[in-house]
Amino acid sequence: MKNNPSNTAPLAVMLDFELGTRKGEMLAICKSDIVGNRIHIHRQLVEEFDTSDLNQMKSKGFHVVDYTKSEDGDRWLPLTEKAQKLIKRVEMINEEYGHKYEDFLFVRDGRCLTPDAVDTQIKRGCEYIGIPVKTMHKIRKTYASTLLHNGVNLSIVKDMLGHADESTTLKHYIYNIENSAETDNKVLNALDPQNDAKSDQSDQNIIPFAKIKRAENPVKSTLSAL
Repeated sequence: MKNNPSNTAPLAVMLDFELGTRKGEMLAICKSDIVGNRIHIHRQLVEEFDTSDLNQMKSKGFHVVDYTKSEDGDRWLPLTEKAQKLIKRVEMINEEYGHKYEDFLFVRDGRCLTPDAVDTQIKRGCEYIGIPVKTMHKIRKTYASTLLHNGVNLSIVKDMLGHADESTTLKHYIYNIENSAETDNKVLNALDPQNDAKSDQSDQNIIPFAKIKRAENPVKSTLSAL
């Protein structure tokens, strides 16, 4: 955004870490979908094709439809403080640069941002910090795994993702977000409760020092978490 401050696509990427929506759902969000600290996900951006020649189908562009991938995709999500700040920032950019298309949040040149605009931002961000190129779908998996890791019931995680059943969530969207040392320690604590006590006693012998935090590029640090 430093080189193109009017571009809200990077903010769409960052917001998805807070919402875990499908890409088409994110780009179809309207300001009127936000009520207090909750947001209603109930539409999506889809690509339409000319099917007159099935051997050479051509894209007719994108448009918004008033439904999601499935009936279970119609859902309300809580907005974190960070999500609310990101949305407010998008609104300020739209106001400053005159971006407007009906009531939609992510817009440019009188229409909704396309999926390509978001994909390009993720690709550039990943290349900048030197990691393999990720997708919005990977962010969605990170969102789900973070919720489950922090104690949110699987049934609730399923609802937040807009899935019909828990098996889809558990089989395709959950992965271990801890590093190997954290994983090993958790397994040892589960098998030997005394291990946790030993770890706490060992920590008492360590003199704590305040950590010096360095300022980070928000997009860079967010993508690094993938």
